[in-house]
Amino acid sequence: MKKWNNEELVELGQCTQPHGIKGDFTFKLINSEDSSLDIDSRIILFPSNSQSSIDPKGEEFIVQKIVFGHKVMAHLKGVDDRNLSESMIPFSIYILKSDLPELEEGEVYLNDLIGLDAIHIETKQKIGRIIDIEDNGMQAILVIRGQMMIEVPFVDAFVGEIDLENGTVEINPPEFM
Repeated sequence: MKKWNNEELVELGQCTQPHGIKGDFTFKLINSEDSSLDIDSRIILFPSNSQSSIDPKGEEFIVQKIVFGHKVMAHLKGVDDRNLSESMIPFSIYILKSDLPELEEGEVYLNDLIGLDAIHIETKQKIGRIIDIEDNGMQAILVIRGQMMIEVPFVDAFVGEIDLENGTVEINPPEFM
């Protein structure tokens, strides 16, 4: 059984329910509008709790079919009946960083922001550390732990320069701070 380390994996979302009778799944992706998933994508699944039949060390699957719409529905090669799909749920969905497409200049993967320091856009003082990326259905949200937990929409009005090399993200914090 292959073992993956956290540095080579990017979380894409979770699955908590099957879809239909042929072994399909309903995925809840962190970013379903600009997803890296496609037919023949290799994904790594990890169980979300002990009810899942997936090996705790993770299991690799290939996406056979995926449909994006108001829900993301996927079929994985080798999972051909509802009983099997139900036994696998709940699980988290990951992809290998090496399988992600090349970025254009100035682009970043949101997952790469986790662990970076959030600094005030004007004062350059540290606000906190980005500990998670969430999605509110409209945009990605940076979750920052500092003196208090804050959530900042990942939009130009609140996020300035991203410096991966120095490990910082400029933040124009909401007015309540």
